[in-house]
Amino acid sequence: MFKWLLIFIGFLVSGSLYAQRVLRLSDTFPVFQLPTTTEETYTNDTTLQYPTIYVFWASWSLASLELLDVIKQHYYVINPTRRGVRQMFIDVVDISIDNKPDHHRIALKREGWPWEQHVFDNKGWESSVLNNLGITKIPTLIIVEKNKKIIVIDPDINQLRNTLSNIKLNTSLSN
Repeated sequence: MFKWLLIFIGFLVSGSLYAQRVLRLSDTFPVFQLPTTTEETYTNDTTLQYPTIYVFWASWSLASLELLDVIKQHYYVINPTRRGVRQMFIDVVDISIDNKPDHHRIALKREGWPWEQHVFDNKGWESSVLNNLGITKIPTLIIVEKNKKIIVIDPDINQLRNTLSNIKLNTSLSN
């Protein structure tokens, strides 16, 4: 009887692990749709115009806010405006896992992040997108090339800076 119980538990555990996606470098970033704060729908189902940083965060996570602050500090370096012409090198999409709209709205207003895509579905950890992407912690940062291949997952600050510099350099050389 004990043997069958262990087999059953092993089956349950392996089934739940199998259902959890694990993103790896050079994988194609999966397609998803989520509502934005402007009540539109963000989708990444087409070729991206620029390399994109996806940041999964929450207003109650100090580490999330610190990471987004670093991205904000470098945003205009990698996306400068000269004589009224904005030169884009990278997009940022922040995806909140908050389940309280007021907390999310207050954090956005307080932080003043300059990018346009603020995504929020009000479901917290119950979001099907988080489950489908295998996001199990915050902050989680993923950088994706224009062809939607994952090039960086959860970099440290120096790796993030180096990656952004390389993206800017490569974009400048190709233009």
